[in-house]
Amino acid sequence: MVTALLLSATFMQSQIAATRYFDTWRLGERGTLKFDGAQLPVATANTGPFFLGRENSISDPVTGDLLFSAGNNWLHEADGDTMVGSLGLYTLPEAMIPHPGNNDLFYVLSEVPGARYSYTLVDMSMNGGQGAVVPGVKEIAFGPAMVSTRMQVFSSPNGTTHWLVGYPQYSNEFVVYAVTAQSGLDTVGLTYEVAPPVSGP
Repeated sequence: MVTALLLSATFMQSQIAATRYFDTWRLGERGTLKFDGAQLPVATANTGPFFLGRENSISDPVTGDLLFSAGNNWLHEADGDTMVGSLGLYTLPEAMIPHPGNNDLFYVLSEVPGARYSYTLVDMSMNGGQGAVVPGVKEIAFGPAMVSTRMQVFSSPNGTTHWLVGYPQYSNEFVVYAVTAQSGLDTVGLTYEVAPPVSGP
């Protein structure tokens, strides 16, 4: 069970520069793994909320300490409490991207009805430093219908630009959305044709 969770977490984590954004993993059944890059990870039991399934996490880029996590259909503060404004997300968030131009802002990416991507903006300076969803910026849909909720994030070597890559339904294209220090998440995206079109499911 733990192996499956680790593999799932490894697959879903974004590849974001040489930082410590993914040093602390919160696992669904009240478990936490802390990595420091120099030794085996430290496992801690009975931490955080309990639920069945996986959980995505994001950590402080300098210390590696947990900032917040996503499990089920809401976000959890580092202490396990429900993050202000996060209840009722349509699906489990699939990825989290730091804003390259603002250390307090994070994009939480998930799906909304119609198989479209959506973003929710978290500001870690709110709620006494525990973080909260920015009012009015929750599950903002963008882009075409996608073939699945799977998404991948890549980063420039210096960490100043990130790219979200998705695959629209029944197409021969990939759509790439940039996240830059100047503009944040560009929800228009660039389209790249890569293969013959897919004719059906």
